[in-house]
Amino acid sequence: METNELLQAMKTMLREELEPIKSDIGELKVGQERLEQKVDGLEQKVDGLESKVDGLEAGQKTMQLTVDRLELLMEHKLPEQMSLLSEGHEGLYSRLPDVNAVFDLKQRVGALETTVTQNTDDIRDLKAM
Repeated sequence: METNELLQAMKTMLREELEPIKSDIGELKVGQERLEQKVDGLEQKVDGLESKVDGLEAGQKTMQLTVDRLELLMEHKLPEQMSLLSEGHEGLYSRLPDVNAVFDLKQRVGALETTVTQNTDDIRDLKAM
C-alpha cells in the first residue's frame, strides 16, 4: 500500500500545484471574454464610422455636382443674362437727361423763383401806395 499512498500523495500534491494554474487560466478566460466584448464594441463603432464616412463621401459628391453646375451656369448663362440686362439699361440710360442740362435747368428755375419773388414784392409795394 505504500505505492497507493505514494500515488495518492503525488496526486494531492499535483492538485495543489495545479489549483493556482487553473485559477490563473480561469482569470485569463474572463479577461479574454472582456477583451472580446471590447473588440466587438470597437468593431461596431468602426462600422458606424464607416457608414458615416460613406454618407459624408456621398454628400461631398452631391455638393461637387452642385458646384460644377453652378460653375457651368456662371460661365455660360450668367454672361448672357448680364448682357441682356445691360442692353435693357442702355435704353433707360439713353432716355435720361444730360446731367449738365439738369444743372442748368435748376439754376434757371432758381433765378426765375427769385425774380418772381421780387416782382411779387414790387407789385405789393405798388398796390400799397
